[in-house]
Amino acid sequence: MAKDTLKGQAKKTAKKLHVVLKTMDGSVAPNGDFEAYHKEISGKLTAAGLASDVGSIAFAGRTSAGSGQVQLNIPSGGFSSTWPEWAYGVAEGALHFNKKVWVIYSGSSPFGANLLNVLCLKDSV
Repeated sequence: MAKDTLKGQAKKTAKKLHVVLKTMDGSVAPNGDFEAYHKEISGKLTAAGLASDVGSIAFAGRTSAGSGQVQLNIPSGGFSSTWPEWAYGVAEGALHFNKKVWVIYSGSSPFGANLLNVLCLKDSV
């Protein structure tokens, strides 16, 4: 891939990440109601061209080269891919403690390369 193309993709990702952080910064779940909060934030993210889902981690492990492989199951299906190191750690913890994860991503599916934010939730699977 050309160097200019990579720089362009990095700028687009940075802008999308800025939208995510701005959307979530200082926000408060009404009466601690996560579902209402998730719906509100998801609407804002969708308007910005991003997606958000809550799901569970089916597996998390490493290849012989050390990359983190994760399968995320959300209502629309299961998505198995290599996750970036920062996201893999969250997935591994969620798997070990049987917790749900909230993923925010660009594109049409939550594959590792599309992830912008991964949060481990208090709720169990």
